[in-house]
Amino acid sequence: MAFIENPGINIRRPFGAGEVLAGAGGVSFAGAAGEIRGVSPAVASTVFVEVGQASTSANITRGGVKLPDIAVNPELVGSLLGDLPPIATHIVSQTIAAGTSVARGTAIDIVLAPGLNLPIGVIEGVHPGLAGFTVEQVSNEFLNADVRDILRRRSDAADLTTTERDPLTTTLTQQGIPIADDGTNTLAAAFKGLQGALTFGS
Repeated sequence: MAFIENPGINIRRPFGAGEVLAGAGGVSFAGAAGEIRGVSPAVASTVFVEVGQASTSANITRGGVKLPDIAVNPELVGSLLGDLPPIATHIVSQTIAAGTSVARGTAIDIVLAPGLNLPIGVIEGVHPGLAGFTVEQVSNEFLNADVRDILRRRSDAADLTTTERDPLTTTLTQQGIPIADDGTNTLAAAFKGLQGALTFGS
């Protein structure tokens, strides 16, 4: 004789030959006295959980004051914008660094500026010889095909090879930008300006 415990009601009792007992989760036991066999597992099921029931809306402010929703005629706006030249803008700065994880609802201030008219001098640590140029001027006067290829391959001047440093130095010096290891007029400082022109000018 054997005992089987039913976990659903927590009792114990003996069972005999041929007796069928239903256990928790649909498991049945049958057979000779004291023998357990014929175990059938419970069937798995899927539970669906609905998330994101609340819609997300933007809270746009200017000077700390929320901007109102202004209804406009989309056909009239479209006709007016179609006659205007496109203005390309780029993010110059933002209060939270790119790639930083933030909680939903976190306020992020960004500064936009027309890329081509942006002075190269806004870039920190840029070569003083390039600081007086605009992005458009540097793009037109310094970013030839070879220079652009180098800038796309390298993100840091420290990674430049000799075969990459030489054409960059030649291009800069031919345009009157001196390159020297004096901590100010360095190739690395000029490289920052060329990178800025490629980034904001494209």
